[in-house]
Amino acid sequence: MLHFATLLDGWAVKVPGIAPESSVFPGRSDWLGQRLDARADQVLRKLAYAPEAIAVSAWFEGGRGEV
Repeated sequence: MLHFATLLDGWAVKVPGIAPESSVFPGRSDWLGQRLDARADQVLRKLAYAPEAIAVSAWFEGGRGEV
């Protein structure tokens, strides 16, 4: 069974229901997780990117600029 869920940016998407369903456990996801870029700066630091490159990446990918 598919359910509709709303992402943080307002998009409605279909997600699979979680089986089994019952009155106690309705078989839906109440939380879809973090934003995809929520930990991007941590990953880039571990990959030894320069702080300047991380700042520019966050500026473009975070919706604060246009490529």
